[in-house]
This record gives sequence, structure tokens and C-alpha cells, in this order.
Amino acid sequence: MRAMKVAAIAGGLAIVVVIGIFLFYRLAVEQNEQAFETSFLENCLKSAREAASKQGKSGPDIEAQVQRYCNCALDVVKPLSTADKIALGNSEAKQREIVAEIQKRCQ
Repeated sequence: MRAMKVAAIAGGLAIVVVIGIFLFYRLAVEQNEQAFETSFLENCLKSAREAASKQGKSGPDIEAQVQRYCNCALDVVKPLSTADKIALGNSEAKQREIVAEIQKRCQ
């Protein structure tokens, strides 16, 4: 009888530990996703503003266009898996694929 109680308690603790690890993992992934999205948007805005400036374009209309374009681009990359997001930094082929999709959807 005592062995069954100990086994039940140990089993319950194991479940709690597994749930705790899962929740910690999810939190870490979500924070990384958020950091990626923030960084992606900042880099997109910076690049788009620089491109517009080199073309002699500025003003509130251009800024609104830059904001729309970069938010659309973020919507393209947001649903990618973490592995695909990592590949963006390492794979020119993946970068070309995503850029093509952004150009198709965000023009």
C-alpha cells in the first residue's frame, strides 16, 4: 500500500516536472520568436528607409508606404518555423525564396 502511494506521488511529481519543462521551453521559444520579429521589422524599416532616401524619396507618404511594406513582409515570415527563420540567416536560397514571396505579396 505504501509503495503504491510513493509511486503515485513520484508519478505526479514527474508529470509536474514535465509540464514545467514544457512551459519553460514554450516561454523561451515565444521570447525568441518575439525577438526575431522585432529585429526583422527594425531591419526591414531601416533598409526600406535607406532605399527610399537613396532614391530621393521622403515624407509622410513614403514613411507610411515603408511601414505597410515592412509589416506585410513580417506577415510573410511570421508563420515560418523556427528552423526556417534560422535558415534565413544562413541560406541564400531560403533568402531568395522569402524575398520573392514578399515581393509577390507586398507590392
